[in-house]
Amino acid sequence: MNRVLMLLGCLAGVGLVMPAGPALAESRVEAPGASVEARLWQALRLDEMLVVMQDEALNQGDEMAEMLFEHGSDAGWRKRVSAIHDPRRLSGLLHTAVTKALAEEPAGLTQTALDFLETPLGRQVVELELQARRAIIDQDTEDGAIAAFQHALDVEAPRLTTINRLIEGADLLEPTIAAALNEALAFSKGFGAEGGFQMPMTDAEMLEETWAQEPDIRAMIEEWLPAYLMLAYSPLSDEDLARYVDFGTSEAGKGLWSAVNGAYEQVYTAISREMGAAAALHIAGRQL
Repeated sequence: MNRVLMLLGCLAGVGLVMPAGPALAESRVEAPGASVEARLWQALRLDEMLVVMQDEALNQGDEMAEMLFEHGSDAGWRKRVSAIHDPRRLSGLLHTAVTKALAEEPAGLTQTALDFLETPLGRQVVELELQARRAIIDQDTEDGAIAAFQHALDVEAPRLTTINRLIEGADLLEPTIAAALNEALAFSKGFGAEGGFQMPMTDAEMLEETWAQEPDIRAMIEEWLPAYLMLAYSPLSDEDLARYVDFGTSEAGKGLWSAVNGAYEQVYTAISREMGAAAALHIAGRQL
């Protein structure tokens, strides 16, 4: 099971920025005077990311069905999951959340971050993260990434030191764990609201049960996060990786990480609740 994607829905832009082979994908040219939000949307290739997120959700939905439903996944369940994660629908939700988040960030720092994202290195990192997100949906790829991380840990690989500098300097770990817990709680609330629990649970009981999962969630993310980042950035030279980490741990980089990841969390918390409700309704044989 793709454990962290299952818990978190997706790692929502673990890097601010996310190979289709050695050559970079051709990027569209934004019209002069385009808004910050439009430039950011293009720089992070969020239209493509939303399609990947739907693919992730369908894969996770099948795994979830094996745990929750007597007969596993079926066409009706996959249709529900696909509809909840429809890229056109999520685009509207994410646009709203990103616009709101950026409004709370200093304009100068956002501009500095965008300037980096629009450089050749920034575009390359986006491409690498996007490809890694597609690849790691596959369980064998995830297992291989984790094995590579464990080996790097055993031999104290210098590249892992650089990756850890990004994780610590950009404060990636704790927000990712918090997001996973929030989404797990939202799923439980949606599940409970539609009568999914055999014995009804109060909000306090659901919160307590969610917090009981925190050690396991933390352990999985502590392993998965560096494994994912090592996989994504493996084609970068040491020099380019160091340059990217310098950006990611700068005030501009951290500000944009916080804004974009906060926007993703809002969207994923909402759809996690919808997924919980859909699961309960599917068990009962009812429609959304």
